[in-house]
Amino acid sequence: MTVFKRTSFFFLPPLFFSILLLVWHDGVFAAYPAWYLKSATNSYELYGYGQGATINDAKARALLDIAQALEVQVEGSMTISESLHNDNFESAVSQDVKTSSSSVIVGAVLKNFHESEGIWYVLLTYDT
Repeated sequence: MTVFKRTSFFFLPPLFFSILLLVWHDGVFAAYPAWYLKSATNSYELYGYGQGATINDAKARALLDIAQALEVQVEGSMTISESLHNDNFESAVSQDVKTSSSSVIVGAVLKNFHESEGIWYVLLTYDT
């Protein structure tokens, strides 16, 4: 006979851990599908996960997820000023770095979708 202590999280019955994961959205709990947010990887596809009130909102968020993985632009500039005044040498350096991300994604494939309690969940894939 197995005895579980109620005072410790680690001794809860295994059944407790099989309860569906829940997401809080607009004041209600909604279960999301088992495939959502799984760590899927391969060398030629990017995965984008999104959720929203409509399927189009969810797709837009999934596309944003892919875009952030595709491209990041870094711009930088450095200015060096040197001067000599009355035998005193002065030097100043300033640096400016900016990053941005923008991508046009054509050909993303709707791999999976699900609606639960008015919330849409989507998985898009993009072949790199």
